[in-house]
Order: sequence, then structure tokens, then C-alpha cells
Amino acid sequence: MGVDLTKTTLNFSWYDYGMTIAHKSSSLNPWAANPSSLGTHWYVSDSWKKDPYLYYEEQKLSIEGGASYYNYDFLDDESITEVDHFISVDIQNDATYDYTVDWGRRGESWVTLDLDVEVN
Repeated sequence: MGVDLTKTTLNFSWYDYGMTIAHKSSSLNPWAANPSSLGTHWYVSDSWKKDPYLYYEEQKLSIEGGASYYNYDFLDDESITEVDHFISVDIQNDATYDYTVDWGRRGESWVTLDLDVEVN
């Protein structure tokens, strides 16, 4: 386990009416370590959350969001390191859900970065 440098949290809740569901609330919270325990400084360059939408006769609810981050002092102060996070959650009226998490990393020493996914 490494050092947390960026984090994107998608929170959501919904109403369950038995046969259908409805969006109650949702939020996206990007976070960048500034400074990190390594002495580096990460920044949020962008974040977004799509409006939740119902489909399949209001039996499913979809929520998507993401964030982008950057750093100029990872190793070389003249080189940039960038990270993007994408989260998608599909909630069903039977109290189950599916999620997709994806990410991209590029720039200086990108290969040293890893992704941890936490669901609760």
C-alpha cells in the first residue's frame, strides 16, 4: 500500500419504492494531496458529475462522475504527471448495484502510480 495522492469519491442515495427507484442525492468530491507525505503537491484540474438518470421503466438509476489531477513536483519540477478517475454506478430496484471504475495516468514516472478502489 502506497501513499494517497488523489482521491475521487462519488456519494449517492436513492429512494426505493419497491417496483421503482428514484434519485435522492448525490455528490462528487475530488481530493488532491497538497502537500503529500512525500512532499509533493497535487492539484485538481477538473471534476464533473452527470445528472443521475432513470431508465428501464424507472427500475434502474445511473450515476457517473470523474476528476482529473496534476502534479509538477513528482520528481522533476519541469515535468507534469497527470491522473484521471472515472466512476459509474448502476443501481437497481432489487437493492443490487454494479459499478465501473477506470483511470488513466501519464507523464513523469506514471508507472509508479497505482489505483485503490474502496466501496462502502
